[in-house]
Amino acid sequence: DKIVKKKIRRIYKLKNKHEFNHYIETGKFFIKTHCDAFYKNFKNISIIKLSRNPLLNAKSYLNRNKNFYLDNVRSDSKQNCLQIDPAILNKYQLYLWNWFETELRYYRFIEKYSIGKRYEIKTEELSDIKKIKGLFDFFNIEYDQIIFPEPINTNAEQGIKETKISRNELDDYLKFLDIIPNKIIDKIKYLEKFDPISF
Repeated sequence: DKIVKKKIRRIYKLKNKHEFNHYIETGKFFIKTHCDAFYKNFKNISIIKLSRNPLLNAKSYLNRNKNFYLDNVRSDSKQNCLQIDPAILNKYQLYLWNWFETELRYYRFIEKYSIGKRYEIKTEELSDIKKIKGLFDFFNIEYDQIIFPEPINTNAEQGIKETKISRNELDDYLKFLDIIPNKIIDKIKYLEKFDPISF
């Protein structure tokens, strides 16, 4: 994988320059495309899994009014954990599918390679000092002080409307769940106590 090799060269270049003990790779494409290649080069890899409310996540992407397939594969692709005919999904449900697929690929990855060192956090916990301290302590990352910056809404900065869920989108979510096997829903830890009507 040329992209991964390029990233790895950059990591070692940065390490030689800054002599760090921890490197954090971020980005939505890691679990979708890069994870296997990264594991082959870094067997002691650890994972921080950040999950957002699936309805808000889908609406945020929908508000950007982009072509779904610029950043995502077809929902019926053979490589997917969750294969669904895209013809039965509206655009909002395609982004819901993408959330589910990303979650399932995470579980596929950690199970395939028995990744034991992992920390799961929700976006609403990013301002929770105990949760953030727990993350640093879990990975033995030293720190002096934790300061939270002001939250940034990148959609708002670009003039994109606020992320609010309509009744139709809630219905779309519930209809989407109806076509997902229970064994898949049960696999996703985030959904264990998730109530889409409560937020």
